[in-house]
Amino acid sequence: MVRGGAMSEEPDKPDAKEQVKAAGVQIGGAAIQGAVQGAAVGGAAGAAAGAAKSAAVAAARNPGVRKLIYVLIGAVIVIALCMGVGMVAGAASLVTAVVGTADQNTEYAIADDDVSSDVVKKAEAAASRYTLPKELIISITLANDAYDIGGLSDRLDAADPERKIRDLRTGSVSSSSEMARTIPESGPGADEAKKVRELYVDAMAAGGFSEPQSDRIYEIALRWALGNTLDPEQEACLSGAAASADGADVQINGSTWTAGQVANMQVVIGMAKTMFPDDARAAATIALITVRQESNFRNYANDGVLNGASDPNPGPFGAEDYAHLMYSLKLPHDAVGSDHSSLGLLQQQATMGWGDYQQSTWAGGDYEAVITRLMTPAYTVGKFLTKLSAVIDWRTMEPGKVAQRIQVSAYPDAYAKHVALADEIWRLYGGSSPALAVPESTGWNGATFEDGPQTAGVCAGSPVLIDGEFSWPIEMREDGTPAGYVTSHFGMRLLNGAPNYHSGVDLSGNGYGSDIYAVAAGTVVKSNLWSNACGEYIQIAHPDGTATGYLHMTDRLVNVGDKVVAGQLIAHMGGGQPGGCTFGAHLHLYAFDQQGTRIDALPYLAQRGMVFPPERDIASN
Repeated sequence: MVRGGAMSEEPDKPDAKEQVKAAGVQIGGAAIQGAVQGAAVGGAAGAAAGAAKSAAVAAARNPGVRKLIYVLIGAVIVIALCMGVGMVAGAASLVTAVVGTADQNTEYAIADDDVSSDVVKKAEAAASRYTLPKELIISITLANDAYDIGGLSDRLDAADPERKIRDLRTGSVSSSSEMARTIPESGPGADEAKKVRELYVDAMAAGGFSEPQSDRIYEIALRWALGNTLDPEQEACLSGAAASADGADVQINGSTWTAGQVANMQVVIGMAKTMFPDDARAAATIALITVRQESNFRNYANDGVLNGASDPNPGPFGAEDYAHLMYSLKLPHDAVGSDHSSLGLLQQQATMGWGDYQQSTWAGGDYEAVITRLMTPAYTVGKFLTKLSAVIDWRTMEPGKVAQRIQVSAYPDAYAKHVALADEIWRLYGGSSPALAVPESTGWNGATFEDGPQTAGVCAGSPVLIDGEFSWPIEMREDGTPAGYVTSHFGMRLLNGAPNYHSGVDLSGNGYGSDIYAVAAGTVVKSNLWSNACGEYIQIAHPDGTATGYLHMTDRLVNVGDKVVAGQLIAHMGGGQPGGCTFGAHLHLYAFDQQGTRIDALPYLAQRGMVFPPERDIASN
């Protein structure tokens, strides 16, 4: 697999005998380690079981020599059973000497996640120079190849001059069932591990990453350090970040794309996530095929020359007006064109109102402002998606026909041929591209922000702290904890004795009629009666592309299109209405990720600093 824009170089392979010998040492060492760990739990029998299981894990890494496992496991089991626990325990030092377990497991984990050899080599050099963990530098590099590692080292030395808490494995323990290590959930080990995490996260955040980004980067590095491969969500995060980390070209659907083109693909996805959280993929597909056809994912400037042959109908604008388009050459761009007054990723016409905003228009002479907007990828994609929302049946139409309805191209059938490419782009970057803030000047009636630099998280699911404020959705007690209890969790449950999938979290709060608040700032996208039995429903789209939903209320104090702030009173708690939808007063809280999928609301709240006290969780008792 290609990662980081570079193909891993394949080393010279040893002959079969050397492979068998090396594998034998590895598998034997793993078996001894498993015996030691198993003995600590289950005596001689545990030693035998641990040896077998650990050897099997090691053998799995060497599929070409799996036959060796039977001989090695048998030998170690006999040793474990005949010579006793004491002898097996004495072999612990041999494990470290022969295998170098912790470091080897880290190497395996990084290799299994297919990080490019170029990225690894660069990280190893920086790790040696600054005396920092290689795993952390790899994770940082994949997130931002230009990050100042030297500055990070200086901040770490200032915070921890004696370098006492730098080891990512601090506090970890070995598992008898895996070759990797784990951080305990509580106790001294967990406390020490937390200190290390805080040290690195604070130092990274001080150097330009947001705190959620820093924590995410650290989590990926920690998994590698402990010998774990990444979970699917982290894998998606890694692949998306790594694809253009070193500025090299990447292959998508048989074609070569530059890092800049990939970045523009991700802008399209990020805008779709924010503007259409329930239909992000569909909206992104339409925008992707359009950008591919119009500009091939390049941000086009315009040479400002009016060509009578190609533009015989320039409208009321003459050569002097077109000359203003040369200003686009001063702005960041990937290519230069001369098609009418077209600019940007979507070749939108500056003279046709695409870049206008309130009183800042081309006709009014505000040329530079109009051009600047059209040369800003977030604006030009956001403007297109604003037009998409006005196509009432866009969700049921063929993507190419929707694109044509918006663009009104002379080649109406050209868009549809790029759908397969759009599908592959979504597969590669749909999970890792962060939701992006929508510039206010697009005219979007959802969540918008003042034009200028925007902040986004590294991966899907990472909260973007636009205003740094979040709120509990239910009333608080005097001691500062949320009122009421968790009365039903997300996922499968028994309801009246029958299996039932619960797609939200139930919070009792202060009971019937108590206040319901918005979790975070955003725009109301749904406000309606769910049913007479279930009560009122409100859904709020948040600037990070996620959303929250509130069900079983007696009223609705906000309407579709209203902008709300965190902690704003939006409704009052209901429940217990006739019809069997509810069985007592509570808030049914939904959480939606950036793809519009319903997710567990408790982790969603916890990511934003709101952890429900365990003693107020009766659903788990």
